[in-house]
Amino acid sequence: MVAFDELALLARARDPAGRLALTIGDDDAQATPQDLLRVCRDEEGGIWFSGLASEVRPYARHGTPDAPSLPEWRDSRFKADIFAGVVIGVS
Repeated sequence: MVAFDELALLARARDPAGRLALTIGDDDAQATPQDLLRVCRDEEGGIWFSGLASEVRPYARHGTPDAPSLPEWRDSRFKADIFAGVVIGVS
């Protein structure tokens, strides 16, 4: 399980050795508008979120239903350290 403050919580079953398998970098060819949470990494290692579970709207005086959505991809302000294609740390 990895928590990104209030932005997201990623959890996945562990393998028999107790290791968590987390993929950062979705296949855009298989992405659909109904995806709950997609994760990608930029050139500098920054982790970005997209999907229904990461949608954010600004707060308006009478709530958020009519507020416009913010950009599709959101910067988490976290970075992933990758070695040999494996995430070895998140900072």
